[in-house]
Amino acid sequence: MSSAVVIGASGGIGKALEEALRDEGTFDAVHGFSRSADGDRHLDLEDEASIAAAATKVGSPTLVIVATGLLHAGDKGPEKAMRDLDPVWMARNFAINAIGPALVAKHFLPTMPKAGRIVFTVLSARVGSIGDNKLGGWYGYRASKAALNQLVRTIAIEDKRRNSSGIVVGLHPGTVDTGLSQPFQGNVTPGTLFKPDRAAVQLLDVIDGLRAPDSGKLFAWDGVEITPDPGLRPPRSPSPRRTLVKRIVPTTGNHPQIPMKPLLSPRVRVRGGSKVVPPRLRCVIVPKQAESLQI
Repeated sequence: MSSAVVIGASGGIGKALEEALRDEGTFDAVHGFSRSADGDRHLDLEDEASIAAAATKVGSPTLVIVATGLLHAGDKGPEKAMRDLDPVWMARNFAINAIGPALVAKHFLPTMPKAGRIVFTVLSARVGSIGDNKLGGWYGYRASKAALNQLVRTIAIEDKRRNSSGIVVGLHPGTVDTGLSQPFQGNVTPGTLFKPDRAAVQLLDVIDGLRAPDSGKLFAWDGVEITPDPGLRPPRSPSPRRTLVKRIVPTTGNHPQIPMKPLLSPRVRVRGGSKVVPPRLRCVIVPKQAESLQI
């Protein structure tokens, strides 16, 4: 029986990912865990025992998504300057954004198949890229996401010895309209703030296009690799093995018509010779300009 796992299923992106996976029916079972859930669905990234217990309830999943993150809590938020540094707050950033996902990998990766394609992915952030840091600030969040990216790389190397076809990656979802980004949405370029359901299907599209050589890397929501130093090598485009199509997004609801680019997808429905994308189907937009700060 095929199964998928979403950790952080009570958050905006995590909930949308769980719903999208259930709607598509690709997996026989979709397991959602969160800190706020009770019983068998409970998992707290700051409690390793709860992580270990959750890993015993999922069988042998082929997809695990860690959709968690901490940017602000109560009166604490990203630091604007060194004078704002607080060791306790920085430690909590690392506990949630780096150590927690690493512990999930510790307990969940061994449950995943030792042969065939598997994907273990964590939500990271572009601001964790050292080479992409042009604005400064946000010390704890940036550093914890940079640590997460290094952990992803290191875990990928080790897990490759267990399953040569396995994929361990970080994903940057862009800025998504959730509680995590809400206090900072005023700085987002118009047209680049994604609704959670759109962000979820964009991320699933990227996951579908991943190959074994991509393991250990960080990819943005549009499938382009985010390198530690943008000058090191050209970014990777999504897998050329799939069919390129032009996306047409419905003009209803939260899906305004936006300029699109050719994208990869195995799930495009063709009607009367034209390619259209239903509201829940995979769709990736191309912003007219890059965000000044992508959370």
